Amino acid sequence: MRKNLYIFQILNYNGISLLNEVFIESISSIFKQSYKNYIVHLIDNRSTDSSVEEIHRLFPAVKITRVNKNYGYVSHNFGLKYFYYSDADGLIVMNNDIVLEFDFLENIDRVFRKSDVGVVMPMIKFNNKKDMINSTGLILNLGGFAKNRDYGINDHLKKTFDSNIFLSGACFCIKKDLLEKIGLFDYTYSSFYEDADLSARILTETDYRIEFLKDAVCYHEYSGSYKKFSQKKEFLILRNQYLFLLKYLSFKTLLKAKLFFLKTRFLKKPFLHLKVLFSLFLLLPRIFFVRFKRKFILKAKIIENFLQKNFEPFKVEENFSERTSIVSSFEEILKPQRSITFGIDDEYIGKGFSFIDRNFPIGRKIIGEAELFLESDKDGEYVIIYYPENSILKLICNNEEFYSQNSPFYFKAKKGKLKITLETTEEIKITHIGQKDG
Repeated sequence: MRKNLYIFQILNYNGISLLNEVFIESISSIFKQSYKNYIVHLIDNRSTDSSVEEIHRLFPAVKITRVNKNYGYVSHNFGLKYFYYSDADGLIVMNNDIVLEFDFLENIDRVFRKSDVGVVMPMIKFNNKKDMINSTGLILNLGGFAKNRDYGINDHLKKTFDSNIFLSGACFCIKKDLLEKIGLFDYTYSSFYEDADLSARILTETDYRIEFLKDAVCYHEYSGSYKKFSQKKEFLILRNQYLFLLKYLSFKTLLKAKLFFLKTRFLKKPFLHLKVLFSLFLLLPRIFFVRFKRKFILKAKIIENFLQKNFEPFKVEENFSERTSIVSSFEEILKPQRSITFGIDDEYIGKGFSFIDRNFPIGRKIIGEAELFLESDKDGEYVIIYYPENSILKLICNNEEFYSQNSPFYFKAKKGKLKITLETTEEIKITHIGQKDG
């Protein structure tokens, strides 16, 4: 039987700072695969640092394509075109902070041979907490809100998975003949929602399945591909979410979604929405063409069949957007009146707290001292969750000092504004949520 040939495709942009942390480990994990029929292809998004030269020096077998402009995530399309004309059977798209288990490709190949499987979605875990799941595929709802399925739960899964998932752009494997049918990533998106768009075309325009494979394990550094929450990023996420809905939802569902957003989102950030609406207005000819083609030429399936039946943001989306909200009901730890967590984003430290949930124990490093502020409407008990649990925390609250060797750490807060200084003698990790996939 002929052995399948695969291409590993990695995207790079100024990755020199990441190179010594996880990038080298990422590429090395490819060359350590037990399955030996593959090519490694790096797409460089016009880096201005020395990362390409360094990668070529360390891994001369890696094929490198340098793009003359930074197109964002959709620069993967340059590699997809190469894939079209190669002899390869499958393409594995992966971030440069993904580390593979040695039998990753061997397990992929076993499922990849199934005729109805078009995409294999691997088990993605966190690289710094290898028993914790980052993603088993994406889930979207009628409002276009997306989240990683099984994010933050333990990997000892004892359940079956359906194929009602979208692929995660962090790592997936796709067949050539499927890609020839549905085309490349949509350049309109640039970054964010381009993987959801590709998934929508696979699920509604073909008979192929997106298959989750628990045995194909890889690890995501997560913070390695973390991008600072900027105005441009906020614009792209919102614009692309609306673009996705305009392209795929039925008019009836689309009207309900628009009414929902008008009541819940537009008035919060009207100027951002006006900017987004102007951008979408310019894209209307393309949107109408796509909708016409899908309905009358491709006779595509209804996208709603593959979406969660609600319009509300998922919890991760809520906490990502509403950084200063204080949410109660952390019932797993003695039902404290409030739960707080630190480190959502370095520039936001000191500007607010966010909901902490037992399903999201992912750490971010904070060194030394952090000043935090909290508005308390009444006296109450608060809890700090931090990792590792044997770290010593010094908490100065209203000139009163507390020391703790245990996590969670409870303290009483008086009514009014509260200034808390957190000091550590070593580098610790503070639990947080709210960070979105890169």
